[in-house]
Amino acid sequence: DTAPMRRVDLALRWMVQGAYQRCFGKKKKFAQSLAEEIMKAAERNMESYAMSKKNESEKQADSAR
Repeated sequence: DTAPMRRVDLALRWMVQGAYQRCFGKKKKFAQSLAEEIMKAAERNMESYAMSKKNESEKQADSAR
């Protein structure tokens, strides 16, 4: 269990990190990468960095119980 604000903070952090990783060293703009990351997360697509990190953290929490 985490606080609701922490969940929002983590989701935003993971979206920005995913967008940054996708545009780093490439010709793709950060704004375009961020928009794609937001769309994938909204669709609950596992290609999204934020969704994959969320899934990973939930698995770790389940195994810790």
